[in-house]
Amino acid sequence: MLDKFIDFIIKRHRWVIAFFAVIVVIGGYLSTLVEIDMDMTDYLPKDVPSTIALRTYQEEFSDQVANLELAVEDISLSEALKLKRNLADLEAVAQIVWLDDYADIAQPLETLPKSLLDNYYRDDVAHYSLTLVANDYGVVLNQIDQMITHPYFRSGQALELAQTTQATYSEIMSILKYAVPLAFAILIWCSNSFFEPVLFMISIFAAVAINMGTNLIFGRISFITQSVAVILQLAVSMDYSIFLLNRFGQYRMEGDDVHTAMHKAMKKSLSAIASSASTTFFGFLALVFMRFLLGPDLGIVLAKGIVFSILTAFCLLPALVVVSYKLIDKTTHKSWLPPDRFARGLARGLQKIAPLIIVLVLVLPYPLALSRQNINFMYGLDPYPQGSPVRREVEYMEDNFIRGQTLLLMVPTGSPDKELALSRELAARPHVTNLISYVDTVGNEVPPELLSSEQLSLLDSGKYRRFIVQSDMKDEGEEAFKEVVALRELAKSYYGADTHWLGQPFSLYDMSVVVQEDDVIVNWLSILFIGLVLLVNFRSLSLPVLLVFTIKFATWSSLSVIYFMGRPLSYIGYLVISTIQLGATVDYGILMSENYMDCRKHMSPKKAAIEAVTVTLPAIFPPALILSEVAFILFRRSSIAVVADIGLVLCMGALFSFLYVVVLLPNLMWILDPVIRYSTLAPGTRKLYKKDFLSPKRD
Repeated sequence: MLDKFIDFIIKRHRWVIAFFAVIVVIGGYLSTLVEIDMDMTDYLPKDVPSTIALRTYQEEFSDQVANLELAVEDISLSEALKLKRNLADLEAVAQIVWLDDYADIAQPLETLPKSLLDNYYRDDVAHYSLTLVANDYGVVLNQIDQMITHPYFRSGQALELAQTTQATYSEIMSILKYAVPLAFAILIWCSNSFFEPVLFMISIFAAVAINMGTNLIFGRISFITQSVAVILQLAVSMDYSIFLLNRFGQYRMEGDDVHTAMHKAMKKSLSAIASSASTTFFGFLALVFMRFLLGPDLGIVLAKGIVFSILTAFCLLPALVVVSYKLIDKTTHKSWLPPDRFARGLARGLQKIAPLIIVLVLVLPYPLALSRQNINFMYGLDPYPQGSPVRREVEYMEDNFIRGQTLLLMVPTGSPDKELALSRELAARPHVTNLISYVDTVGNEVPPELLSSEQLSLLDSGKYRRFIVQSDMKDEGEEAFKEVVALRELAKSYYGADTHWLGQPFSLYDMSVVVQEDDVIVNWLSILFIGLVLLVNFRSLSLPVLLVFTIKFATWSSLSVIYFMGRPLSYIGYLVISTIQLGATVDYGILMSENYMDCRKHMSPKKAAIEAVTVTLPAIFPPALILSEVAFILFRRSSIAVVADIGLVLCMGALFSFLYVVVLLPNLMWILDPVIRYSTLAPGTRKLYKKDFLSPKRD
C-alpha cells in the first residue's frame, strides 16, 4: 500500500503539484476570513469569578463596562458638554459617561459632591468614560482624534486592543521579512544545493497557508496564535523536508536514478519523520487540556500545522524534486558545515570531561528550579513598547487624571445600612482614591421614584447596586493580587457570595490562578504523551526518561537565564513554551538516540557515543539554528510582551536543547549503557549486552 502511494506521488507529480497549488490558493484566501480575537479575558473559563461578574453586569445594567478613558485638557464646562454630545454621535460609541450623568451641571460646581468633580471635571480637565463597540478600535480612535482640538490623553482596554491589533498585523510581515531570508541563508549554508532551500520554503509555506486557512472552521483564533503559529510552524517542521532530501541525496550518490532514489528516500524517512512529528504533535496537543482556553486555541492550530507539514513534505516536496532535480544538480555546491572530524573530535573531548558533566547534571537542577520559582511573572499583555508615545500617554494620564483605574462592585439591594458601612470601609482602603455609590451620591433618604430613570440605572439595577471605585493599584503583581483578595473578602463579609467585582486586576488575578493550575497539568501531560510515543518508538523504559530529562533540563536552563537577566516573564508565554519546547526539540534527542542504538550494534558504548555525535550533529544543527534565529526575531520584533517572551524563551531553549543533546545525552547514554540495554525490549539488545559483559570491548 505504501509503495503504491509513493509511486503515485512520483509518477503523477504534476497532478500533485497542481492539486496543492489550488488548495494553497484557497487556504490563503480563507485565512483572510478568520476573525482574530484580541481580548485575553475571552479565554478565561466561564466559572471564574471575574467572568461570572461580567455576565451578571451585562444582565443587570443597561450600560456597558467602559473600555476607554479620555481626559481632555484646557476645556470649559460648555465645551466639555458639547464634545460629549459630538462623541456620543459616533456610531461606535455605545455609551459615554461624564459629570452631567450624575448631577445637574447648571447649578454651581461648588455645590456638587467633591468625589464627582475629582473624577469627572477638575482644573479644566474633563474626564470621560466611553464604551466603544467596534471590530476595529483603531478606526474609532482615529475618528475621536480628528474630533478633539484640545490636548488629550487616553487609556483603557480599547486603546490596548487597538495597539495589539496594529502590532499583530504589522509585525507578522515584519518578522517574516527578517526570518525567511535568514532561514534561507542557513539552509543554503547547510545544504548541498542553492535550489534545495527554495523547495523547502515552497513546501513549508504551502503547509502554513493550508493550516491558517483551515482555521476558518473555528471562526476565530487568538492574536497570540495568529502571531506565533506561522513562525513556529516554519521553524519546527523544517527538519522533515531536510531529512527527506538528505536521504534522497544519499541514494543518488549511490547511483540510483531520480525516481528510485526518491522512492527509497520516502520509504526510509517515513518512520523517522513520523516518530519526530508525533512527539511534536502530541506535545502541542497537551495544550488542549488547559482550562485557560488560549491553550486549546494555540495547541490545536499548531498540532494541525504539523499534520499539514508532513503532508506537504511527503507529497508536495517529492513532486517538486522530481520536476526540478536537474536545477538542483546545476546549483550543487559543497556543504559548508564543519567536516566529520570536527564532530568526532568534539565528541572525544566531551567524553574526557564526562565526569564533570554528570556532576553538573546532579548539582544544577535544584538551583535552576529555584531560579524558575523566583522569576517575576506577569499575566497581562503590556502592549505598549517602552518609550513609545502611546505608553507615555497612558502613564501621563494615570499620573494626572485617572490616578489608577476604575473598578466596579455590585452588591444586592435592600440593605442600606450595609451599603453605607461598606462604602465607608472601601473609601478607607489604602489604594482607593475615589468612590461613587448610590448612598454617597443620592443618599438613602431620597426615594428612588424621585430620580430620573437615567440617573437611577447608572447605580441601581433593581437587584444590584453599583459602586464605582477609583483605585491607584497596579493591574497585577503580588501587592495588587493581595488587594484583589482583600476587596473580595471585604464585600463578602457584608453580603456573602452574592457580590461581584469587575476590573483588570480581578481578571488578571483569576487568570493567574487558572494558568498556574494549568502549569502542573499541561507539563505532566506533555511529558506523559511524549514519553509514551518514545516508549513505543524505542521499546525502552530508560531512553524516554533520558530524552525528556535532557530537554526539560534545557527548559530549566533557559528560564534561569531569564531570572538572572532580571526581566519579567509572561506566565502564559512560559506555560506555552515549556510545552512547545519539549515537543519541538525532543526530535534532536530522538535522532541522537537512534544513531547511538544503531552504532551500538557493532561498537562499544564509548565509540557508539562518538559516532552518534558525528552523524547527528550535521543533521540537527540546521533545524536548531533556524528555530533559534526565528524565535530571536520574534523576540526582537514583537512589541507584544507575551509574544516577545515566547520568542525569547524558545530561542534560548532551542540553543540549550541542541547543546545538551550534543554534550549531555551521548555521555549519559554510554555511561548508562547497561541500564539502557536491560530496559530496552528491542530484539537483540539483551543478547548484545550479555556479549559485552562476557567479552568487553576495549576502546
